[in-house]
Amino acid sequence: MQKITADIEMMDGTEHKDVRIILADMIRYEEVAKRHKWGGLQDNPITAQSFMAYAAMTRTGVYDPNKGFDEFVTECAGVMADFGDELPPTM
Repeated sequence: MQKITADIEMMDGTEHKDVRIILADMIRYEEVAKRHKWGGLQDNPITAQSFMAYAAMTRTGVYDPNKGFDEFVTECAGVMADFGDELPPTM
């Protein structure tokens, strides 16, 4: 199983390191992507990474949950997601 994290830099210079993206954030992306016809992760990797980072930040209260994704996009300088950290098996 892989641990997914993201580093996010906001336009004001604030940096959020190692924000954990969990299953709820990925499902939220899938639901919104289907509704807006964005396609999947491979079709739109920047949008997917950005939305999952947004979902994780709103879920954890790091970003105002009353602000929408479009606001996040204008306030965010960049998102770098890391999909490669292997977690040791729990069973």
